[in-house]
Amino acid sequence: MKNYRFGFSLKGLIAFLLVMIPNVVWMIVPPMNNPIAENSASYPIFDIVVTVSQVTMIALLIALIPEESRNSKSIKKYFKLACFCLVGYYIGWIGYYMGVIYPWIIFSMAVLPSVYFISIELWLKNYIAIIPSIVFGITHIAITYSNYI
Repeated sequence: MKNYRFGFSLKGLIAFLLVMIPNVVWMIVPPMNNPIAENSASYPIFDIVVTVSQVTMIALLIALIPEESRNSKSIKKYFKLACFCLVGYYIGWIGYYMGVIYPWIIFSMAVLPSVYFISIELWLKNYIAIIPSIVFGITHIAITYSNYI
């Protein structure tokens, strides 16, 4: 923790808001056919794990800032991967709203944001935030898989 400080990361906030756009639209204007509304775990403990890890991941992404320099060219690949995941996520949502509701579309809507968050954290060198992101990703993907695949 000595290489981190608490503060406000505008990049972390923007990264979080970008991935939340489809979810906000979904809450305001749900599609006619909306099977993901039922995407909850068989055991409530898993829903709790998803929520706690998600809140922790977002808080760390926005409030924890690494002291290291971000000038490394190697981290650009993480930004590109995050952009790829975000575009794929948006495409999945567009398909979902158009009624293209195949299991692999719904599954991609769990996998892509999970990989997106880890990629953003690697890009920002916010390695501590990766831990709850992995927990969130594994749990969210497992719940979605058990419900739709």
